[in-house]
Amino acid sequence: MEFFQSDTKIQLAWDQVWGQVKPVSAPGRRRHSEYKAFLPPQVEELAQELNRLEELSRALEGDPAGSSALSYLLANVRDVSLSLKRAQGGSVLDDLELYEIKRQLSLLAEIKEELKRQKWEHLLPVPADLCTPCLKALSIGQGGRDSFYIADAYDADLAAVREKRIFLETTLAEFKNKAEEKLLRAAGRGFGPGCEISVSRGEQAVIAQLAAMRELKKTEETNDFVKFRLAENETVRRQRQELRKFREKEETYKARVRQNLSQVVAEHGERLLKMQEVLGYLDLLLAKAKFCAGFGGVKPHLSRENVLRFKKGRHLLVEKEVAADGYDYRPIDVCLKPGATIITGPNMGGKTVSLKTIGLLAAMAQYGLLVPAEAMEFRPLWFVASHLARAEIPRGLSTFAAEIVFLQNAVEKSGTAGLILVDEIAHGTNPQEGAALAGAVVERLHSRPAYTVVTTHYPPLARLQGPRQLRVAGLDEKKVRKYSFAGREDILRRFMDYNLVPWQGPADCEVSGDAALVAETMGLDAEIIARAKGLLKRGWEDLGHD
Repeated sequence: MEFFQSDTKIQLAWDQVWGQVKPVSAPGRRRHSEYKAFLPPQVEELAQELNRLEELSRALEGDPAGSSALSYLLANVRDVSLSLKRAQGGSVLDDLELYEIKRQLSLLAEIKEELKRQKWEHLLPVPADLCTPCLKALSIGQGGRDSFYIADAYDADLAAVREKRIFLETTLAEFKNKAEEKLLRAAGRGFGPGCEISVSRGEQAVIAQLAAMRELKKTEETNDFVKFRLAENETVRRQRQELRKFREKEETYKARVRQNLSQVVAEHGERLLKMQEVLGYLDLLLAKAKFCAGFGGVKPHLSRENVLRFKKGRHLLVEKEVAADGYDYRPIDVCLKPGATIITGPNMGGKTVSLKTIGLLAAMAQYGLLVPAEAMEFRPLWFVASHLARAEIPRGLSTFAAEIVFLQNAVEKSGTAGLILVDEIAHGTNPQEGAALAGAVVERLHSRPAYTVVTTHYPPLARLQGPRQLRVAGLDEKKVRKYSFAGREDILRRFMDYNLVPWQGPADCEVSGDAALVAETMGLDAEIIARAKGLLKRGWEDLGHD
């Protein structure tokens, strides 16, 4: 079962939050892109992940620069898994691939030392395996350097052929250099490409000197210039032919060495692939720790009970927006158990943000992240599914039809412990039918193992027996009256209490007047508001009558 679908990710702004976790290595970025939530059978692995993350995050809170050396080393780690798999498949690796594998092993040794210095070695899921036999094989004749080349020490035949090749190259270079010295004295410049030189017809004295040199031969003559080329005698031609043969032999022997080294890599392929996984894990863990340290995250407590509870929970993106506008963010407390919870409250009362906060914290916890709250307790879920305000509507469906499709899927999935979030349930049709449909759906979901949270404007839902009833605390009327001279939206944002409090009965739901107070705060005509309050108290019988 997939933890959450793409539309739920979008509604909870999950990609924007997860995108703030930024690994610096190729294996870490690959692990980040493929990362999945921990599901209920993986509770032990999740517990270990959270413990490691909490320790590392606390260390970074105390010393933010403490990981700089480790981050620098990880940033140099490349993804060599494709080369490793090629070797395992029988392919011969080239020099660059062999170098990168050797470099990975050298980096792993440095990383292991840095972890030891920081006393963080135990944060790895398995001990770092330096694969010494492979590193030794890739270091023969390298003089302790990180670079890689096929040294003479790898093959005696290679060494002998290479020695002869170098001798011939040196001999031919000396022949050319001697000729070029004479050329410089005669023409004031050396050979160009192809050991050629062109001389203008106006330089007759130079042309005469070059024509007299036995090391040169005339190859082209026009009205504008005369071209000469280095003349090779029989000895030089024979040496050049021998050089070609020795170069071919050298490549043959080097290919033999590459094949042998590729076999060594293949033999240790699984260990080396595991090394890649460990480096990716460490990089992602460090990135998660930096992210969590940045917002002061706390470790969620894994409970044996079926509960999802947090205190002073915050939605990171909403909090950032609110702070940017100069307002204080209001965190919320939530306690959910299997079955349905209904939240009522006016528009602009924060119901949708409450749902987003619940979904985001649940997702963060199951992705092995610390959470933005004072405390959190939960039991891992199988899925999170949401249908929030402004949800993307599949092509060809009305808003209401799209919601029905979601609700049907939610009912089908509710037999397992998951989290279902529905904003303004059944609001896309007429109120009477919508309330009836919403009530029937909520009754069904309340009897299932999933945690369901719905928000609504329908008063009848607040009368349902069984589901837990909450409402948004709402506006502080005394403060609104006191500061009525301030900007309308400013008043609403400063004095709206977004906490979720227990519903106290029908009067609390139907006569709380939050909607009227919001309308009044936003400047709706006073006579309209007075009339609405009267209708709310006396009922609807006199609507349309004076």
